[in-house]
Amino acid sequence: MALPEWNSGRQYWDGESTNALAFDGSDTLYAFDQEISSHALSKFTVDTNGITLVTRTQALLRGGPGIKVAGGLIYSSGGRVLDPVSLQLMGTNFFSSGHAIEVDLAANKAFILGHDYYGPQISVYQADTNSLEAQIPVGGVPELL
Repeated sequence: MALPEWNSGRQYWDGESTNALAFDGSDTLYAFDQEISSHALSKFTVDTNGITLVTRTQALLRGGPGIKVAGGLIYSSGGRVLDPVSLQLMGTNFFSSGHAIEVDLAANKAFILGHDYYGPQISVYQADTNSLEAQIPVGGVPELL
């Protein structure tokens, strides 16, 4: 999906595409492109004037297209956890083919839906340490995973 930008009240396309979007509150939007080699993570501000690019950083995240903002960190379905302020990698796990992620900080869990040698599964990690707690097979999921 191409993300439009605004300049002097006119919308234009910035030539970049993105695979995943995640809001951090109502005024910050993150976009991640995992299909091109830059693996760009873009940060935008959102206000009544539209969307404005703040930063674009390359090669911080890898793997699956899903991202989620929780507790001030960006969690990716590829297994990386990033501090978007310092642009420091805070942790990683070894799940490289995740397709979707959900984070529950109250339970200290990150759930990644993905696929490995044995088929589709949900991998459950401790959110604060990225340590694997469980892998749950998922039946009846299309082979798109």
